[in-house]
Amino acid sequence: MFGVAQSILRSSSAMVALQADRQSIGDYEESEIQTLFQGGKVLITGATGFLGKVLMESLLRKTSTEKIFILIRSKRNKTTEERMKEMLNDKVFQKLKSENPARMSAINLISGDCSSPGLGLSNADKEMLLNEVNIIFHGAATVRFNENLKTATGTNVAASQMILDLARQMKNLRVVMHVSTAYSNSQFDEIVEKVYPVHEEFNLIQLANSIDKDTASKITKNVIGDSPNTYVFTKRITEDMIQRKYSDLPVGIFRPAIVIGAKEEPSPGYVDNLYGPTGLAIGIMSGVVHCLLIGTDANADLVPVDYTVNCLIASAWETYTRFVTDRPYTNIPVYNFVPYPKSPITWGQFTDQIVESGRKGAPDNSIWHSFIFRVKSLWLYRLITAIFHFLPAWIGDTIMKVLGKKPRWKNIYERTDEVMIVLRPFCTRSFRFSNENVQDLWRRLNKKDKQLFPFSLQNFDWRNYFDIYLQGVKIYMMKEKIDPKAAEQRSKRFRFFHYTLIFSMISFWSGIIFVINKFYLQFNKSV
Repeated sequence: MFGVAQSILRSSSAMVALQADRQSIGDYEESEIQTLFQGGKVLITGATGFLGKVLMESLLRKTSTEKIFILIRSKRNKTTEERMKEMLNDKVFQKLKSENPARMSAINLISGDCSSPGLGLSNADKEMLLNEVNIIFHGAATVRFNENLKTATGTNVAASQMILDLARQMKNLRVVMHVSTAYSNSQFDEIVEKVYPVHEEFNLIQLANSIDKDTASKITKNVIGDSPNTYVFTKRITEDMIQRKYSDLPVGIFRPAIVIGAKEEPSPGYVDNLYGPTGLAIGIMSGVVHCLLIGTDANADLVPVDYTVNCLIASAWETYTRFVTDRPYTNIPVYNFVPYPKSPITWGQFTDQIVESGRKGAPDNSIWHSFIFRVKSLWLYRLITAIFHFLPAWIGDTIMKVLGKKPRWKNIYERTDEVMIVLRPFCTRSFRFSNENVQDLWRRLNKKDKQLFPFSLQNFDWRNYFDIYLQGVKIYMMKEKIDPKAAEQRSKRFRFFHYTLIFSMISFWSGIIFVINKFYLQFNKSV
């Protein structure tokens, strides 16, 4: 504790001196946020993930961070070096490489694994991190909502404990930001910016270490209680642990809602995964998905990744300054990064625009006209998907088998169905979030920081943003070369086939009903 306080005071004195001289130093020092990262040595966990990559790119391009250490593990027969090389070739770094390619050399690979004891660090790497790192962004987590409880605890809870234990030993620590989720306390309808105490009297890490995965699966429902899944539950447990055990550190908790494609940076619409809304958007625009288990009037807690990262970086700056002035913490600062509470968007608005985008310009791999049913009832969802998903899937797979090809449609719809069931708790009800800390943070920023790190969602143009996002989905995930005329022609063809089929079916069943009715009348006359 004493060592942390000393390092904070040293860093604080240096920042005060830098801020006093910033007018003479030049334009780069006009930003208070940039001052925090001046000469900074940052550790990022979860750097290979969507949020982590955008965070890393933003720090390299917008700040004078001296080094960024990224913790990477080997995975799927790929070494840590291979995974890093693959990550650095991602399109997220295109802008940085064109503007300032030398900044890429600030990235330093650390071989490690958040799910292993001691984070899987070698003694030499651990010593180096303790001596050099002064800022930590801990974003590593398993994002599978229904992950095995043992695995989720190891990655989401135990890893956070190990990171914070490491932080406590760092000689020059400035700030630690823990990335949680806006839904960590989804057992409540209203979620404020505070850590909710956990009343369960047990040590989850100890429990997870004492059982195997099969046992963990059997006891999961009893353990997680009113949490909808293991992801949310372990995030909730971690927040409580941080408040109880680590409030002596300069640590903040950042809770983003559902993070989707970029509005502006590093490029408009940038997205790198098919999770959640992005996968569904592709299915809807392509005419594959026709039924969603959502409430059209339920709030859609969606946020752009670049605004999310900007707020995360700004939160780190404020957490640091608050710790310097308000130490010790009474309560750890919490930031709910969600759409502006007074002007929420709904799942109905979001999906309407997806359908509209699919109808205006059908993607290359479309199979049908874009249309959807949106229901909250599980049994009605099952009925509609049986007719519009699984019946066509059976027909399509049968044809593929006859042609000697591998069937795939049943698997596609089963995966879609799994996503909808997992997202159901968040898409069929509205949560009331308060985000006064985020709003106060925005008001506190100077003009330069608001230009460099925009994140205010008040008066945000959601319709324009969704157009950008859906275009990005086509470019980055569907690998399309945008050709509006060709896309419009495809849409017209699918619309013609769709309504021709509907007219044919109506005519067919009308004819059947007419024949049955005629037969019935003749039968009655004969009787």
